[in-house]
Formats: sequence, C-alpha cells, structure tokens
Amino acid sequence: MAQVLVRGLDEQVVMALRRKAELHGHSLEQELRMALTAAARLTPEERLALVRRVRGLTPANVARLVRRAFEIASTLAHPAYDCFYLALAEQRGTHVVTADRRLLARTGTTPWARLTVWLGETPPQC
Repeated sequence: MAQVLVRGLDEQVVMALRRKAELHGHSLEQELRMALTAAARLTPEERLALVRRVRGLTPANVARLVRRAFEIASTLAHPAYDCFYLALAEQRGTHVVTADRRLLARTGTTPWARLTVWLGETPPQC
C-alpha cells in the first residue's frame, strides 16, 4: 500500500476530520483513507474531459504519425520503433533523448540530428 504525508494542514481541518471519524466509528486514518478514495473517483465532468482529450488522438493523427515514422525509418535504414520517437519529436517540436549509439549514428548528418540528444555526458564518437 502507498503512503502519503500531507504537510501544512490547518489544525481545524484535522480536528473536523477527527470528529467525523468519531461519529462514523473509525480511526482518523480510516476516515482519511475513505475520504481520499472517494476524492480519487472521477466525476462525470472529469470523465468527459478525459474522453475529449483522448479523442484528440484521432486515427488520422495516429495514421500521419505512423506514415512519418516509416518514412524516417526508410530514409535512415533504421528500425521503425525508434523512428516513432523521432516522428513524435518532430511533430511536437521537442527532442529524443537516447543512449542508443546506433540511432545517434544514423541521425548524424540528417535533419533528425537536431532532434536527437545523447543521454550520457559526452556523445560517443560515431
């Protein structure tokens, strides 16, 4: 079981929770466990927001990403698995941090070199 330490709680809040626990015949710990469990359940509004976020990953967006990853894989003669990360980094305007010397060597002088960042302190000589 996980444990959580909450600092800076107002003493009045703790006293109110103690009273509730007493009323329900629970320990303070059990009352807090129940309150946190109830608070962790998604509300209908939160569920809807989550669905809307997932819908942003439309099949068309995923299909474009797949096509781009395979284009990169073909150009670099490198496994598509790694190229999905490059395609996603390209799409999001970010980097791929890697400890994969082969990927770093393949991207070396290509447009994807700027997206590929070596994980170690000093890049290997490729």
